[in-house]
Amino acid sequence: MECPECGATKIHKSRRKGTMENTVLVLVAVHPYRCSECRARFFRKRGEMAGAWVKVLMNPPAPLRLVIWAVVMAAAVASVVGIVSLVSMLGGSGPGAGSKTDRPAVRATP
Repeated sequence: MECPECGATKIHKSRRKGTMENTVLVLVAVHPYRCSECRARFFRKRGEMAGAWVKVLMNPPAPLRLVIWAVVMAAAVASVVGIVSLVSMLGGSGPGAGSKTDRPAVRATP
């Protein structure tokens, strides 16, 4: 393997940084590497050159960054809604659980 910046062959794996590298790149088996000569950091997929999509994914242009943010937020909201509906279906406990008709009526005596 050669460094794309200087062409040196002294390359070692680099630690993953941030959420993107610890989630998305793990799923597609792309690893970060660093050149021991020029200290350049780059990504490769098991002996292959990682496609241009990896570079775009790691440093997206502003419009794509907005789309990625929107997709992540939508997934987070869907997860929360799913969890809340599951808890309510299972008869969750806590404040507001159950309906008011489940409780016996208390009447004030004069």
